[in-house]
Formats: sequence, C-alpha cells, structure tokens
Amino acid sequence: MISIDELRQFLDHFFAVERYGDAQGGVFRAATRPVRRLGLALEPWPTIDEWADAERLDAVFLHR
Repeated sequence: MISIDELRQFLDHFFAVERYGDAQGGVFRAATRPVRRLGLALEPWPTIDEWADAERLDAVFLHR
C-alpha cells in the first residue's frame, strides 16, 4: 500500500506543482494509514466529506 505522503509526493511531481506557487494544494488532513481507496473531485462542494465517508475513501484528490 502507498501512504498519503508517498501519494502527495508522486502527485506533486506528476502535476509539477512548483509551477503553480499561488494555488492551494497539498494534504489537508494527514493520516498514517495506507491509502486503499482514492476519490477524485474536480471542485469541492459543501458535503464532500459526507461523500468521502459514504464511499469509504481514505483520501480525496482535489484537482482544481
């Protein structure tokens, strides 16, 4: 399994986040458990946390 920090490092490199210094991103709620289920969202919405809980997601990647 991959950890949240390993996933963050991979996605930061893959999306070349250093080019977008003003954009908010990164890990918002750190955890030590491995990531088994990953969700993808294009924009946040008020009940995204309920969606993540209902889908039993370990992490959500928010692509803005």
